[in-house]
Amino acid sequence: METAVTPPADLELHLLTKWGDAGDGPRRRTAGVLSVALHGALIVGVAALVGPTAQVVETRIVTPLIEPPLSEPTQKAPNKGKINKEFDIAATQPRPRIKIPPAAPAGGHPQPFQPVPQPAPPAPKPIALPEPPKIQAAETKRCPFYPAA
Repeated sequence: METAVTPPADLELHLLTKWGDAGDGPRRRTAGVLSVALHGALIVGVAALVGPTAQVVETRIVTPLIEPPLSEPTQKAPNKGKINKEFDIAATQPRPRIKIPPAAPAGGHPQPFQPVPQPAPPAPKPIALPEPPKIQAAETKRCPFYPAA
């Protein structure tokens, strides 16, 4: 099979190697200058709206350090025990005394527990209630639209 038409000689693949036209240079420069100018004006406008910033005032407070006078040490006797690297506050607290219950009487089995009988509480006195008031029923008028039942 033969080709019916011969391809042109400059038919090559151009993948956007040439961006824009020949007259785009001055237009691009003008757009860049305008963009910088507008952004600068926007920053100046926002700064004018915010207003002057508050001035920070530093105040220094001087606290004099006072060295305590040298006095006698609080520990009277030197350490004689083993020196530990860790300190446990629970070990320094005094331990509670253990109370030993009294010994059982000698001579046999202990007596079984017998509860002490307590007197019964007195019965409450009945309270007399007042007689309720008597209410007399008032005669009501009947509705003329309904027959008597």
